Amino acid sequence: AYANFSVSECDLLIAVGARFDDRVTGKLDEFAVNAQIIHIDIDPAEVGKNKTPHLSLIGDVKKILGELIKIAKKQNISTSDQTFAWRERIKKWQTVYPLVIPQGETKVSPQEILNNLTELAPNAFFTTDVGQHQMW
Repeated sequence: AYANFSVSECDLLIAVGARFDDRVTGKLDEFAVNAQIIHIDIDPAEVGKNKTPHLSLIGDVKKILGELIKIAKKQNISTSDQTFAWRERIKKWQTVYPLVIPQGETKVSPQEILNNLTELAPNAFFTTDVGQHQMW
């Protein structure tokens, strides 16, 4: 749930290789309404297919993100206070709406994997997508 709040409340959403499938977005006209959306994909047919971005970037994500970082550095953008405040909001949502790990299961659940990854790298953000890979 806290991930949904994060998308709903963000002012910038950088979508990398995302399809904006309705299983992720819900109602498209209510998805990330407060955000400027940058959609990055190597396949031009996927960009803007389901959700119209404010900026479309077609190409290799490593190169594109590298260029975006260079631009941000040239602009001398300092976001440490904003980033800290944003991460604190997300931490509060995580406390109120924790990830629920199914109990009594004999198989490893996706929630358990995400929980373990978070413990290994507490300063990283992990995301998933929808599809057959979650049907286990």
